[in-house]
Amino acid sequence: MKCNNCGAAVQQNYCAVCGQKASTSRLHINELFHDGWHAITHTDKGLLRLLKDLVIHPRSFYANYFNGQRKKYFSPILFFILTAGAVALLYGYVFAYQDKLFNTNNEFGKVVFHETKFKALLILPVQILLSWIAFRKYFNLAEVAVFWLFTLGLSYCLRIVAIPLYFPLIAYKDEIDLTLFYLSYLLILWQGLVLFGKNFWSIVGFFIILNISIILDSVVSLYILFGEDIFDNPMGVKTWWDLIKMSY
Repeated sequence: MKCNNCGAAVQQNYCAVCGQKASTSRLHINELFHDGWHAITHTDKGLLRLLKDLVIHPRSFYANYFNGQRKKYFSPILFFILTAGAVALLYGYVFAYQDKLFNTNNEFGKVVFHETKFKALLILPVQILLSWIAFRKYFNLAEVAVFWLFTLGLSYCLRIVAIPLYFPLIAYKDEIDLTLFYLSYLLILWQGLVLFGKNFWSIVGFFIILNISIILDSVVSLYILFGEDIFDNPMGVKTWWDLIKMSY
């Protein structure tokens, strides 16, 4: 028997070259649904397994992943892109529901959140570079990048899970937004301290990097809305100090 994927000879249930199942044939709809469900729930390589290990065993998860146990987990790049895209998509329904009930027409918020995935891609290289400079004694550039991809994806999952809360509590949308901001901040801080917190100065270093990320997020948001002159805006942000206050 030959593998339908790579053409190599197959003697067992799976191809020894590419790993595809030997019994694949014409695609059917039940197989498509099975693959989707398998990707989310499978104990060896599912989204739920990734989230469980990131939340319950983050230290051993990163150690195992960096030491080569990668087959059983989602790709960090895919995890980051899917979660960032889902937040940007689903949060649009929150704005639509708010507009329907209260006629708020929050165009500022809509634009910023629709650009979430692009903001993340702009800020991510800075986060990775600063973290690598600070912790290159312990981790290489690729390992630092994997940390940020998984950790930011985890923070986006928190926001995705919270989306249904907005609809019965839409009158308190600002309060929910603020709560999720603080929870996301604490989640990323915790993950960073688990991995990078070797001593007092490494803890301080990651804390500074995280807060630089928050300020940079505000800079990018203003740039998206008002162009190069970010201090020429109707929001009262005229100086860097104003921008820092707005960030928090």
